[in-house]
Amino acid sequence: METMNLKDLSKKEIVTSDGHTIGQVEGAIVTTKGKIRSLSLKLNKDVVIGHKTTPNLDQDIEVEHVEGITDRVILNKPLKGLENYLQKHNEKYDAKRLIGMDVMDTKGDTIGTVEDFMIENKTWKVPQLRIKVNSGERDALKMKSIKLAGRDIAVSLSRVRDVGDMVVMNITADHLNNILEAPAIRKP
Repeated sequence: METMNLKDLSKKEIVTSDGHTIGQVEGAIVTTKGKIRSLSLKLNKDVVIGHKTTPNLDQDIEVEHVEGITDRVILNKPLKGLENYLQKHNEKYDAKRLIGMDVMDTKGDTIGTVEDFMIENKTWKVPQLRIKVNSGERDALKMKSIKLAGRDIAVSLSRVRDVGDMVVMNITADHLNNILEAPAIRKP
C-alpha cells in the first residue's frame, strides 16, 4: 500500500476532470475511525462554479471524487456542476488542527508533538501519526540509546485514545519505548 504524508498532500493543485485548476489542497477531514473523508480546499478567487464566483474559498470535497494523485490532485468531476460536490469546510475534524498538538501518555507525561499524518493513497486510511519527540521528553521515554530527540516516530492511530486540547495515547511512555525498540519500527 502506497502512503504519503498529509504535508506532502497539502498545497497540491486541484484540477477538475476537464483540466481546470480550481485551487489547492489545504488539509484533510479525518473521521473518528481514522479515515480521510474529504480534502479541504482553498479555491482560487477567480474560479467560477455554477454561475457565480465562489464567495467562500474554503471548501471540502469528498475523497470519492478524487481520481488520482500525482504532483496534482485530479478530480473525477468537471468544473460544470462541481458546486454539487463541494461542502462547507468542516473545521472540527480538520487534521491540520492536530499538527503541532502535544501528545500525552496515560500517565500524563508529554511524549512530543504531532508532526504529520500518514495516509494510504488508495484506501484513504490514516494508519499512523508522526510524532516529533522533543529532547525534553527523551528522558521520560528512556530513549537515550535510540537517540530519537528531535526526530519523529510513527505511532499507530490505534494507540490514540482521545483528542481534546492534546492527543492522548492509550499507552504509557514505557510501553511506547518497548514498541519502538523493535528494529522494524524504529526510524533510523
